[in-house]
Amino acid sequence: MGAEGDEAVRIGRAALLAAFGHVDKRGGGVGAFTGSRHLRTDGQGALPARRLPVDRGDGKKVPSRTAATRVSVVETRNSGRSRPLLADSQQLTAFVHRCISELTEMEQLWVHFCYRDRCHKRSECWASFLHRYARQYEALYCAGVRAETRAVIREMVAWRMGQMGGEIPWDAKFSSSNRTITRQMWSNTYRQHWAKVCDDLDRVDRMALFKIGYKVGLQ
Repeated sequence: MGAEGDEAVRIGRAALLAAFGHVDKRGGGVGAFTGSRHLRTDGQGALPARRLPVDRGDGKKVPSRTAATRVSVVETRNSGRSRPLLADSQQLTAFVHRCISELTEMEQLWVHFCYRDRCHKRSECWASFLHRYARQYEALYCAGVRAETRAVIREMVAWRMGQMGGEIPWDAKFSSSNRTITRQMWSNTYRQHWAKVCDDLDRVDRMALFKIGYKVGLQ
């Protein structure tokens, strides 16, 4: 993956560890990664992960397509609410690698979203961006991140997109446009659009993301 990829994984893994590792001050807690290859579970045993139902928006629920082979630990001390967790740091690292690989395609969609001349093409790229975002969201949700998911993904996406200033082939031209992307164009566009993207993502709740996913062919 290279030095940049390793750094992206390190940042993403740290974000996920932070999301998983907080302890509820009221005493319920959700377990915490200890930095070694095991999860502190306060005596709870390891259980097979189960697929979480996804509301299709029409009142029917179907199983998530996220792989259910992940070994999970379920904490049940907090008001009877259970939460599946990734079992060890190896699984977490592999999971973040998969997230990072998805972001490579998201970056290209982002560039197309910014520079496509025709409005309907920009809309298509934005739908694809949300489609991939929804997939990442669902994967993290089913892994147990829940409420912290948007912040985790946004940190990973923002870091990767922030690196693009040194990665874009600046003499490249898109097939539908004669425009050549310059470094200044990217800088200006990034500043103009990224705040809106973050704002949009913050407004999208879990069920809205699932509905978007179904609309654009996620399921």
